[in-house]
Amino acid sequence: LNEREEELKQSNFSLSYHQGGDLFEKIRNLQRALDCYHKGHAFRKAVELAHVAFQNDVVNLEEAWGDYLVQQRQMDAAINHYIEAGCSSKAIEAAIGARQ
Repeated sequence: LNEREEELKQSNFSLSYHQGGDLFEKIRNLQRALDCYHKGHAFRKAVELAHVAFQNDVVNLEEAWGDYLVQQRQMDAAINHYIEAGCSSKAIEAAIGARQ
């Protein structure tokens, strides 16, 4: 697949998981909702749900969100998520990467 087709495929993949997460949340299957949000890179929804129902998962989700943003070359955005996760070395690396 060319680069654009791959982007569309990934976008549809993420949207499907996001929609699945919404459906599972509506039927109160919160663990499956959280899993879908995470797999679909819907980290905002995942963290919001975790704050309410899975507080022990918030730190790991914030770190995963930071990792995803670094993968997407969004270093500036990753910094705050690493700080929230207590990953100061990753936050510093992202800050340095953002300045390059």
